[in-house]
Amino acid sequence: MYPHSHPALRPLCLVMIFTPLVLGEREAAEAGSERAATLGRQWDVAVVTGDKLDAFTGKPIGYGSDGSYQGELFLYSYRGGQMTQIPFQLDEKTTLGEWVNRTYPGGTDNVAGLDPNDELAFLTRDVGDKAPAGTYPDEPGTTYSSSIEIEVADAGDPDQKGWVYLIRSRNASYTAGDLITHTGPTNFSTSAPQVRAAGYDIGFNAQAQHADSLYDYLVIKDGAAHSEQLLDKLKVKGEAKVYIGFGWLRTTFNENLPEINITLDGVIDGTVRVIETTTRQIRLELLGVELLNTTVTGTAYFHPWSVSFPLPIDPAELANSLPDGFKEIRVAATIDFNENAIGSVFANENASNVVIDGNPDDVPATMSGWAQVIGTAGRMFIMGNYSVFEGLSWCYRDDSTGTVAPCIEGVEDTGDGVYIGDTGIHIDVDALIANPPSTPTSLTMALYFLPPSASDTGTSLYAKQESGLTITAAALPGVPVAGVYGALILMAGFLYPLTRIRKTKR
Repeated sequence: MYPHSHPALRPLCLVMIFTPLVLGEREAAEAGSERAATLGRQWDVAVVTGDKLDAFTGKPIGYGSDGSYQGELFLYSYRGGQMTQIPFQLDEKTTLGEWVNRTYPGGTDNVAGLDPNDELAFLTRDVGDKAPAGTYPDEPGTTYSSSIEIEVADAGDPDQKGWVYLIRSRNASYTAGDLITHTGPTNFSTSAPQVRAAGYDIGFNAQAQHADSLYDYLVIKDGAAHSEQLLDKLKVKGEAKVYIGFGWLRTTFNENLPEINITLDGVIDGTVRVIETTTRQIRLELLGVELLNTTVTGTAYFHPWSVSFPLPIDPAELANSLPDGFKEIRVAATIDFNENAIGSVFANENASNVVIDGNPDDVPATMSGWAQVIGTAGRMFIMGNYSVFEGLSWCYRDDSTGTVAPCIEGVEDTGDGVYIGDTGIHIDVDALIANPPSTPTSLTMALYFLPPSASDTGTSLYAKQESGLTITAAALPGVPVAGVYGALILMAGFLYPLTRIRKTKR
């Protein structure tokens, strides 16, 4: 008689069949990763929209009034043979696509839990190896039910990739730390809010006036070490010809004129990014006549080592928003340093080894996708998607004597009154409107602040930004039967046939 033919022994046979499957799955998890991570991106934040995480649609992702995470989804990286929780945040949007702000009143999500337009954000430096099937965190007292594997690859080199795991748990806690914070408060004209991140502090100098609402404080960090304050201020200069009844009159302006009133509409103060939404009321008056009165909304994204300012541009809408009687409009947006940046070296695609020393230099106005300022204080990079827009050129001025004309002449300088490595972009608005990009897009300027020890250059960092990331996600099977539950099943499997045998003998 074969064992499986005896009714009393059939459960034992089933246990013998399934036990190797359970134990084999555990042995596979202990054998090491299936593939090592190769993604070489240290400074970026990856963003995954909720539509790629549909296995967890509706699962709780909320935050308490104190900012603490109270959701059921947690992010892990597989390194050194174990799952480790990594910094992440889950940001919600309304059905209209507006951010649900946790720090200041913003709005409420119309859909409970995770939904398709919500976003998961985490650092690309935290990706890990591909974990063996069935691998879950080993945290005493914590239970897990299911997971999604997220693969992050360099779109320009798909072999460069890494993985993270979004895992559901009803009793886990967030333990991965906070890499960035917004200090508040909301009134830019009378206070000094700053964003303090792992790689930098940026915002307003507490001793300065902020009526123009442009930053004048920057410190680059290298661990516990901080550079000196490097920034004179962010500057905006412009010119236009205005028809005022008897002819065309050239007018100029800077960030102090036109009148700018800024309102901080909302802030998401997370663990890996701060999202700041603002409204600027801009009013321009000339000879007692109001020439411009408009409202501009914008969103800034602050990450641990970078800041980005996307500005949606629809040339047709831009043309319609300008009042009649304006032409030849040009604007320059630049970053001007202070004397603490002297000795640093500027470069872009068209110039190299330009020492910042307050003495004039010849830097071509030809547009560049990136620029860098490297010195003992750290490495700063300016880059953007400038190539898709017409009418853009580079603007650079290093001149403490005032002998060289700036990109836009006849405009009063602000800040300390001198130019120390002042660099940025010059926009010919007329050309921008006349030659729109083929598809609607945002003009985005990104700033990176890296420690002196970093090896990145403008060329290498810009190439990574241009290639972007490819992110895919796949739901994995639930937690395998193992541990205490597996032991109970094994015990029951052996005891049951023995009781049947004893009853047969009677």
